[in-house]
Amino acid sequence: MSEESKAVCIIAWPASHSRSPLIHNYWIKQHKLNAEYRHEAVPPDQIKEFVTHLREHGYIGGNVTVPHKETVLALSEPDERAKAVGPPTACGTRATSCARPIPTWKASSPI
Repeated sequence: MSEESKAVCIIAWPASHSRSPLIHNYWIKQHKLNAEYRHEAVPPDQIKEFVTHLREHGYIGGNVTVPHKETVLALSEPDERAKAVGPPTACGTRATSCARPIPTWKASSPI
């Protein structure tokens, strides 16, 4: 990992109830990573913009939860394995950008 801090998030609406930052930040600290896991409360009418511009929002990736899973899946070009298991649980800024939890799919937009 570079000197620059990395950030990932839980993308939900609402998001403050999620324990994901507590859990992930514990392990980030244990492994002395220069990173942070945050909450991102994204209203349903803003999810497409948020996910397709994840890097511009300061993130290298994140986890997707209700009510956004179906919307994020619709923004993608899932491979056959991803289609078989349904909506993603994670997304990122690389070409194979979302998964649940092993099958990956390619983003139809540059994220």
